[in-house]
Amino acid sequence: MSSALTQALRALRVAAPGREVSQDTDSPFARGPSPAPHNPRAPASPTCMAPDCRRNSSTNDEGVTVSPSLEDVSIPPSFLCPVSMEIMSDPVILATGHTYDRPSIQRWLDSGHKTCPVTGTRLRHMELTPNFALRSTIADWAAENGIDLQRTRPSEPAAAPAEPPRQAPQQAAGRQSANILHGHDEIVWALQPAPGGRLFSASADRTIRAWDVASARCLGVLSGHTRPVLALALAGGRLFSGSYDHRIIEWCPESFRALRTLEGHHDAVRALATAPGGRLVSGSYDASVRVWDVEAGACCGVLVGHAGPVRALAVCAGAVFSGSYDASIRAWDVEANRCLGSLEGHTGAVRALATDGARVFSGSDDASIRVWDARSLACLATLCGHADNVRVLAVGGGLLCSGSWDRTVRVWSVDHLTCLQVRVRGGCLGGKFGREVEGGGGVQGGARCSRGAQLRQRLERRGLEGGSLQRARESCLLAG
Repeated sequence: MSSALTQALRALRVAAPGREVSQDTDSPFARGPSPAPHNPRAPASPTCMAPDCRRNSSTNDEGVTVSPSLEDVSIPPSFLCPVSMEIMSDPVILATGHTYDRPSIQRWLDSGHKTCPVTGTRLRHMELTPNFALRSTIADWAAENGIDLQRTRPSEPAAAPAEPPRQAPQQAAGRQSANILHGHDEIVWALQPAPGGRLFSASADRTIRAWDVASARCLGVLSGHTRPVLALALAGGRLFSGSYDHRIIEWCPESFRALRTLEGHHDAVRALATAPGGRLVSGSYDASVRVWDVEAGACCGVLVGHAGPVRALAVCAGAVFSGSYDASIRAWDVEANRCLGSLEGHTGAVRALATDGARVFSGSDDASIRVWDARSLACLATLCGHADNVRVLAVGGGLLCSGSWDRTVRVWSVDHLTCLQVRVRGGCLGGKFGREVEGGGGVQGGARCSRGAQLRQRLERRGLEGGSLQRARESCLLAG
């Protein structure tokens, strides 16, 4: 009888620590709607650290030596994943600095969560960094205690691996879209393609992300700026970023390591471009354009002349063009550090510049796009159609694309300077609304184009079809 009582008391001493852990309010599961179930693999109290509990092997009744299981040893709490409460086989570090087992935290992220399971803090990025030090420590501990982690790891239910994570339809569709890159928490201000099928993105979340375009996978996060990152450029085989913190940071595009900081501007660095000779050019809200020697990391020229913030830069025909809030565009010779001329005609801030090698295209708050000869600096045409500020321009494949605050993207033929298509979210309004071009032009031409665009949008919103739509197009052509 005394022998049975002794065995029962010994069993109670071993089991008690497990019950204490299941009641621990610091456990991540205490935040959930119901308490976590008892887990025999939870960390035991110091009473289980006695030498008799840390044996490497034991002998069964048949005299066969068997390896201990996880229930036979005390597991250090740092070895357990906060999500699964199982010992980690592939520990990884989340953005908050907490370590989780990769399969567990990956399922958490794949289900649409963007917070840390332990702290509830919103994640600045979703990258998982291997914790090699902890993995090595766990492996040494397992070897010392004769634990086969693969053998003792509980198996998943047979149907679990085949069951996809439960997601809302919109979340699932978004994550399955190969052309959507998820990661930034704020507005993306700039993009910079790079060799090897990579892309860099700059965001108001103060970070730069490197992406593999083919797999839509984030390769790294570059942190260093203290305010939103506004501009990116590649020069001399290195990546440069401009920010609201008035600084330009030089990065290694391979290791994503910050190399040095270029300082000199007194306000936000809003635009970057690579000038002839491999020099870097920066435009700032301090109304200046600076030229930098990439190798020396020093400023070799300060170009002044604008009466307002410099918003955009472009390089064409050996010259650098700068667009400003003063409604003008200036052409610069960065070798001689002198102004070649001022391009006048816009009546609103110039926010976007693009080139096709011989011409410069400018987008403005006056809702128009102007086409300039890069050598003579003469205005060749004014493209009308947008009903609000033109903020973005891109040229490629014989096409010019313009984005505006009127929530449309217009696609223009570079050769014929005609609008081929108007894109809106969810579809296309159609193509070729007449010859939406005003030759030369000034303030009057821009105003006429704006009135025509506004009339066209009102008609399109009414959903006119057939002959009514054709008459609407003719009216827009006459008005514009």
